[in-house]
Amino acid sequence: MEPEDEEKNSKSIADYLQIIKRRKNIIIIPMLSLWLLSLVVTLVLPPLYRSEALILIEQQSIPLDMVRTTVVSYVDQRIMQIGQKLMTVHSLNKIINKFDLYPHQRNKASLSDLAYQFRESISLDIMNQDVISRGRKSKATLSFSLAFEHTDPLIAQRVASELTTLFLNENIKSRTKKAKETATFLEDEARKYGVQIQKAEATIARYKEQNSGSLPELLPINLGIISRIETNILQLELEEKMLAEKEVTLQSQLLLVNPLILTEIEQIKEKVKKEKVLPQLKAQYTSLLTRYSEVHPDAKALKKMIDNFVEEEEEEEEIQEAPASIKNPTYLQIQNNIQLININLENIKKNKIILAEKLKSAEMNVANTPKIESGYNDLRRDLENYKIKYQELKSKALEAKLSQTLEEELKAEKFSLLEPPVVAEKPEKPDRKKVLAIGLGASIVVGFILAFILEIIDGSLRGAKKLSTITNKDPLVVIPYINNKKDLKKKSKGRWRLSLIILIFLLLYGATVGVHLLYKKLYFFPEEIRLLMDK
Repeated sequence: MEPEDEEKNSKSIADYLQIIKRRKNIIIIPMLSLWLLSLVVTLVLPPLYRSEALILIEQQSIPLDMVRTTVVSYVDQRIMQIGQKLMTVHSLNKIINKFDLYPHQRNKASLSDLAYQFRESISLDIMNQDVISRGRKSKATLSFSLAFEHTDPLIAQRVASELTTLFLNENIKSRTKKAKETATFLEDEARKYGVQIQKAEATIARYKEQNSGSLPELLPINLGIISRIETNILQLELEEKMLAEKEVTLQSQLLLVNPLILTEIEQIKEKVKKEKVLPQLKAQYTSLLTRYSEVHPDAKALKKMIDNFVEEEEEEEEIQEAPASIKNPTYLQIQNNIQLININLENIKKNKIILAEKLKSAEMNVANTPKIESGYNDLRRDLENYKIKYQELKSKALEAKLSQTLEEELKAEKFSLLEPPVVAEKPEKPDRKKVLAIGLGASIVVGFILAFILEIIDGSLRGAKKLSTITNKDPLVVIPYINNKKDLKKKSKGRWRLSLIILIFLLLYGATVGVHLLYKKLYFFPEEIRLLMDK
């Protein structure tokens, strides 16, 4: 389109005024109707009174370094959880029945619908603030508000108080329950580990009983036993050697002694023989001591022979004459000594066998010690782990028990009622002035929109400018419209009709306001209409 055409199609302010003048009925009638409707809606909307409680979140009164609570959930999370518990259909319907809410809807609406309507009247607002903790900026929940809205301010206050009480009690109940459950859980777990410790100790006792000789703590004792057994075996072998040598000596002596008792002459000869032999033996013994000690086997054997000669001399002085059939006491004594030595040698052999078996058992115990030690250490390690976990759980259980006492005595974090719900003096909703202003503005806009829509869809030509736009030719002469009597009568009739409409609107407007202000609030009428419908 060319600029000239655009200029022709553009409308001036005068054109718009002509449109308004021409469509004034279309503008005024809907505008007045909508304005009256907005007034009725404004007056009919029931007032909603809001009763609100402000709840402060108090921190734990006892320092956390001394007693730490086991309830570690975030405050806002706990608030929402408590809210969810209180907003159940069952809980809300108990409150509805207690305060006789929605009496005309109970027979028609379901419990869920009543609870939904009640839930929509409740508002829970958490108030967070910026705080600096450990050099970091974060959000902290310091308080929250709980409010209820109702058409009756007294009921709103009573219900808000009930909700606040339930909220505070539920918080105490929830925290105490969590602390108690934590303490019970830790005590049960500690008890389980106590049973595990008893089982582990019984297992170790059986293991020690089955491997009593090869336990690692007995290794030094087993090594000492082996050392002592080996020493005892060496001593027995030395003693056995000495007894064998002594037996040889006695056997040689036995060959020199006559088994029968000698006659007096023979005794004298024997005595003379001994008197000659004894000094030789003594001299030989003295010579032997120059080379060996008195404990040397040869020295001991020679000393024994000398002692035997001396004893025989003493015995011979006491012996009287006897028949030749009686055996020689010296011979008998030597035989007895030999028998005694044989007995001792036999005992030594038996002791060596016993000691050899003990040595073999002790060496077996020492050999099995590494393998036994591995299993024993595993059992002890399990026992130590059980004990460590048991002590840890016992310590935590004591702390949890202290935390439970902290919660029960309300010394931990708690919700304190900072501002209780009060009876509202003014309704919270609706803002009637705002609604009325919005209705007035909307009615004016709707009126003008209808007028311009009709103007757009109207196909008639009005004015020389419109004609020039269509024909692309300017008219030679413009003759203005000349009103005749019929037109004047029609305009006068239209003015009266419009005046009558405005008068009716003003009367309705005034009557509505008057009834609302002087007789009865209009927002009570819908309730009465519902009562009539119920009847």
